[in-house]
Amino acid sequence: MSKWLKCLLPAFSIVVGTLSAQTDPVQSAFESTVAPFFKNHCQKCHGPDKQKSDRRFDQLVFPVTNDEQLADYQDILDQL
Repeated sequence: MSKWLKCLLPAFSIVVGTLSAQTDPVQSAFESTVAPFFKNHCQKCHGPDKQKSDRRFDQLVFPVTNDEQLADYQDILDQL
């Protein structure tokens, strides 16, 4: 993991922790918007049958509970 990512992870954790405190609207938005996006656009190459670059996005969870998950979401944002 790069130095900058190690420095930014605590800040992202705080932001995600703040968002996850609002479980109902944020969780609902994740399930209605983000999860279907991943299913339609990402899982063909990063799903149960194929995992390009050892990434599997069909098993992402929300809210984020650890640094590995946070890094996965950041990698997704970087690609988008």
